[in-house]
Amino acid sequence: MHSKKLLFIICISSLSVLPQAKGQPASNSLRPLMNVPAKKIYASDFSTSGKLDKSAWQARQGTQWKVVDGVLRGEQSSAEYQAQKADHKGYDPRIKSLKTPRQFIAKFSVRFIGGDETNLLPIFEFGHHNVRLKFSESGVVMLADHETVQLFETDKVKLESGRWYHVMAERNADEFVVQFEGGPTLYAKHKSLAMPVADDKDGLGIAGTRKGVVEIDNVQLWSVKKSVATEWPAARASLPKSVVKSIEKKAKKKK
Repeated sequence: MHSKKLLFIICISSLSVLPQAKGQPASNSLRPLMNVPAKKIYASDFSTSGKLDKSAWQARQGTQWKVVDGVLRGEQSSAEYQAQKADHKGYDPRIKSLKTPRQFIAKFSVRFIGGDETNLLPIFEFGHHNVRLKFSESGVVMLADHETVQLFETDKVKLESGRWYHVMAERNADEFVVQFEGGPTLYAKHKSLAMPVADDKDGLGIAGTRKGVVEIDNVQLWSVKKSVATEWPAARASLPKSVVKSIEKKAKKKK
């Protein structure tokens, strides 16, 4: 979109791109559309191999994460862990950021390698079940309010094993916008996006394919000013419109 070229020129120096990881395509060059950055909360290019930084990240469901080859890499839980669990066995690598502000700009790169797509995964989300992007081979859907509402659907980006997705996501009150480098841009406004969450640390979350691998790189998180950018109304008007649909969730069968 032509309007994007004019947005946030004043923020270029503060939103610098982190160094490119070995073997990775060109780094994420996206700029914010809606929010004005206040303070950088977290940044890592995972250039130093080692264990997961537990002050910044929390592995979920026993899945195994470490920094290696310039990325944060996640794999399914161990066979021993899976044997001990009746459910939530950790077949898909899951992780969440402990540093994401409630209102934020988040910039990151992620790829899903191998494994199997399911009706729930892979995803990335902001706030557990608050706003979630579900990937499939047919496209991406944006879900909200514990997946009871579909806010956006696109076939312009699809699940491709080994593909790097360079992403910038922003939330401000009840508005959410996420850009994929090279397109598309998804936007939605919904009351559920502004609802309080149970855990303020329950920010950016990523879950991969069943028994696959996830790699994450070049993560940057900012808090934001309350007022949106002056250019945002014009940019918003040029974006594809959200189409809100209710989703009837199937009741779980009793064992």
